[in-house]
Amino acid sequence: MAHQFEVTQAEKSFSKVRHPVEGLTFTFHVVEGRGGRRMLGGALRQKAAVASKAAHYASHARAFAEAEARRRQMIDRGVSARRARPKERTPARNIFPSKSFAVKGTAQ
Repeated sequence: MAHQFEVTQAEKSFSKVRHPVEGLTFTFHVVEGRGGRRMLGGALRQKAAVASKAAHYASHARAFAEAEARRRQMIDRGVSARRARPKERTPARNIFPSKSFAVKGTAQ
């Protein structure tokens, strides 16, 4: 089932997105990322009573808000908060030592 959202307010510095069926409102601020590119920051926290319900809709609300913000030229194209910071790869490491070892309490 596709979630239906609507933009209730869109300013230069923020965008408010509402889920009309559930009555949840998400506010995303326009922030400057690496290299001066504009993107949406995180949503404001919800009250504890609706936090679990809001968490279910948060990713869908963000995707909708990003698409609308791009359409309205509030943020730069090709920028997403999830893709803004490249993941650092950790080098592979050998979890098995090259030497044989004895486990305490066992005979060799």
